[in-house]
Amino acid sequence: MPIVFYGKDDAAGRNIVSKIRGAEIRELPVHPIRADLSAFTSDLFVFASTHRSESGKPCLTVHPPGNWGTAEMGGNEREVQPTSAFAIKAAFLYLKAHPVPGFDVFMEATHHGPGNLNAPCFFIEIGSSEKEWGNEEAGVAVAGAIEAVLAGWKKPAGKVALGFGGTHYCPSFSKMEAEGYAFSHICPKYALDKLDADMLAQAVAKTAEKVECGVMDDCRGEQKRKVALLLEQAGIPLEKL
Repeated sequence: MPIVFYGKDDAAGRNIVSKIRGAEIRELPVHPIRADLSAFTSDLFVFASTHRSESGKPCLTVHPPGNWGTAEMGGNEREVQPTSAFAIKAAFLYLKAHPVPGFDVFMEATHHGPGNLNAPCFFIEIGSSEKEWGNEEAGVAVAGAIEAVLAGWKKPAGKVALGFGGTHYCPSFSKMEAEGYAFSHICPKYALDKLDADMLAQAVAKTAEKVECGVMDDCRGEQKRKVALLLEQAGIPLEKL
């Protein structure tokens, strides 16, 4: 059954804290982006963690881990991790349906560690400063989202898509996620120069569900042409926003 990890920056707690719906809740001795989970087996990893940004904007975010290029924040260079579009969507829809006053809900592009995972995984994060990390309502919302995932993450939940272009915080893809799509890996505009056939193949192979299409957001002309060609060569339809 799924193992749910909660990440902390200190060295406290390595044991199972509790169980819910058959899932083990564990506390890691290091932040999950740099954790080594290669010894664990599961059918799903959910990381309940923190999000930091310079803006300090209160938010609740979901995203898969992985690095399109270098691995400055954990994981391995040019390696995305296994993920589930339906699990991400289950968490996202729960957070949208149970808003926390003052907090925005959105998806993020694929980024950071950990690496070497052997099962689908994704992050649910509270952002974007220590003030928000301790917000009880935000914590309750994340716990509810995890329960929603455990209750039905394998159920069909929309057209499975890969996202290309746009900003790191994916406003266009977040809107589509709330409607008829379920996104797995997203390669934002700033990482598209790192995208090639190998990285696209990884994103497809490491999505638990069958990828049905690619969706392109704002990007440069040469990036658009490259994405369109890579998708065509892979036999994946390209859809417009």
